[in-house]
This record gives sequence, C-alpha cells and structure tokens, in this order.
Amino acid sequence: LRGLMDSVLRQIDWNAVDRSIASRLPAALGVLAELVGERSTLGDEAGAQRIVQRELELLGFAVERHDVDPVALRDEPASGYPLIDYRDRPILIGRRAGTSRRSLLIQGHIDVVPAGAEALWTTPPYVASSRDGWLYGRGSGDMKGGIAMALLALAALLEIAPAALDGELSFASVIEEECGGNGALAALLAGAVADAVVIPEPTSLDLLIGGVGVLWVEVEVARASAHAGHPLPGMSALDGALAIADALRELAAGFERDDATTRPPTERYHVNIGTLTAGEWISNMPAQARLGARVGYPSARSPAEAQALVRAAIHAVDPGAGVRFTGFRAEGYLLDGDDPLVAALVRSHQHAHDVTPVATSGSATNDARFYARRGIPAVCFGPTCRNIHGVDEGVEIASIAAGARTLARLIPGWLHGSPA
Repeated sequence: LRGLMDSVLRQIDWNAVDRSIASRLPAALGVLAELVGERSTLGDEAGAQRIVQRELELLGFAVERHDVDPVALRDEPASGYPLIDYRDRPILIGRRAGTSRRSLLIQGHIDVVPAGAEALWTTPPYVASSRDGWLYGRGSGDMKGGIAMALLALAALLEIAPAALDGELSFASVIEEECGGNGALAALLAGAVADAVVIPEPTSLDLLIGGVGVLWVEVEVARASAHAGHPLPGMSALDGALAIADALRELAAGFERDDATTRPPTERYHVNIGTLTAGEWISNMPAQARLGARVGYPSARSPAEAQALVRAAIHAVDPGAGVRFTGFRAEGYLLDGDDPLVAALVRSHQHAHDVTPVATSGSATNDARFYARRGIPAVCFGPTCRNIHGVDEGVEIASIAAGARTLARLIPGWLHGSPA
C-alpha cells in the first residue's frame, strides 16, 4: 500500500498544497467561528447545518438534505432512543461527481453538548475567542474544529490539485452523535456509505480505531420519607439513588476485572452520574429521586445484554426502582490496526509531518461504530483539543492546519491508489 500511495502522492505539488492550507487557515477559522456561534445543541442544529451546506456547495459538492425517520431505525438494535422530534433537524450528504478506484466518506457531527454553567467560562461559550494559539467555544473541539479541518483540506486540494477530488468522495454532516447516534445511522441508511470513512473527531492527530459500548439509563427511586429531625433508615430516596450509583460503578468495575487481559489498555468502562434530582423540602428526607447515568460496557456484549445487566444491578439494590433506557445504546467496536485505511492514514501523516501517529482505542463512543458493524472501516482523526464537554473547551489552531495537511494527502492517495 505504501508504494501504491507514494506513486499518487508524487504527482501533486505538496509544498503548494501546504502553502494553500496556511493561507486559507484564517478563512477556515472564520467558518469555525460561525459554527461555534450557532448554539447547535439538541434540537437547534439547523443553523449550523446551513453553514456546512454552504461550504460544501462552494467546494463543488451536490448536497442532499434528509430527515431522520425514527420508524426506519426501530429495527436497528444499536440505534439510539429518540429524545425529541426530528422536524427541521436535517442531516446532510454531499457528493462530488467522478469515479475512482476506491470511495471515501468524510463524516462529522454538528451537534454539541450544552455549555453548562456559562458564568464559569472565560469568554461566552457561543462566541469564538482566540488566545494563545487556541480557539475557544462550545463545540470548537468536539467537533466543529474537525469539520473546519476537513473543509480546509478540501479547499486546498481544489485550488492546487482539483483532479485529486475527482472521485467517489462524499461528506456527511449529522446530528445526535452526542446522545444516541441516530443522525449517523440515518445518513448511512440514506446512502452515506463508502469503502472507508474518516471522522475528524478530536484525536490530537493520532488515530482512534475503537470505542466501548455505552448506555444511558434513567432511574427513579421512591421512599416514604420522614422528618429530618427524626430520620429513619431507608426512608431517603436520595440515599437509595446513591446506592444504585454505587452498584453501577461496581458493575463497571466487574467489567474491568473480567476483561483485564483482553481489553485494550486505553479502554475503560466508566460510569458517570450526569443528572441527579431529589427532594421536596429541606427538612424532609427526599421521597423521590431521579438519576441519569452513562454506563460503559465491553465490546463483547450486545446492547441488550448490557441493558439486562444494568437493570439487574439496579433492581438488586431496589426492586421497585423505575428503569428507563434512553439516548445511547451504542455497541463497542474495534478496527484491526492493520486495516488498509489505518495504513493509509499513517502513511499520509508520515508524508506530511515525518511523524508516525499512534492508533488507540478509547473509553467513549462515536459514529464509527455504525460503519464497523457493516464491515466498513472507519477511523477518527482530528485536531488537538482541551476541555471537551467542559468549561473553556478549545481547539489548538495549529493542529487544524496540521490535520488538514494529513487529510489532504489521504484523500487522493485513497481514492486513486490501487486497492491494497
């Protein structure tokens, strides 16, 4: 594969491509700032999608807009549970005309998690702010910076080597990666498929080739309550909810122990208590409590098996607790480190930077899993970020240009190199 890619790479003036990337970086950061300015949290993705559509059309993509059809997803065992209606929340699929030896899909998600306590941010979360070589704002890292990186690579190729883009190249921008993945799955079912997929998630310019299974679960606990001055054992719903949280953590610790010799060292099965509400009166023991948990689980288990284990762990503590699965029921996945796509990305990065990126598997999930279960290799590769999902999320500006240089080499090398 290395020799085949090199024959393609030698045909392009890469110094000119890299100069184009450098000169176009300010414009790419302008697009990124626009995207950060769109508060594309759950239900509000349409504005950001309009920006992506505009940029894809400027690059010569014919863009299709598709609605997510929850009925079509019901028979998919790893689809997410819809949280809200899908009206005016399109997914985009852009296609360029041409033929090539292999096809390539670049896929990214436009949705972001809420900013949280906005007063804690150094600058407003939905106003892009640049300082000390970083661009800050919600979604700048996860993953609007990666989308800007991909658009930058495509723009430089279109300027310097437009024939390199003449092939089966597509670009999908989806919703709901942060809460179930139905946007990616709907795009796949609508024809966003290829011989390989690159997802420019933030990876610090390394390769992410795997992820754990992830479930979301909401638990409701009820107790008889009691006066705070005369507390009685077992009467606090909050105490019951915290005991369930401990049980879920012990379940995940059991996964760790069971998989100690087979689990990739970079994977962990974390439990996160993301929401917790309880109580009606300060001087009463809470009669009701509700917690929302994210549970990681091994790739060897199906979502249904993991759900059964989670339910059993909860009911072992409180047989009467209400259990509702929502959002994620994501499968774990792991791409072979020797896959041709991995080799092509490694070679592209070496050509651009004379550095060999590391291939790892992570403790979260992403949209690559949907392609993996259909035998389509998918790798995450993107810029360097900090505080993802946290206060003062940011993306390193230099890494956007560096990642664009790698991606610019991958695209023609993959499309027009002979199959491995």
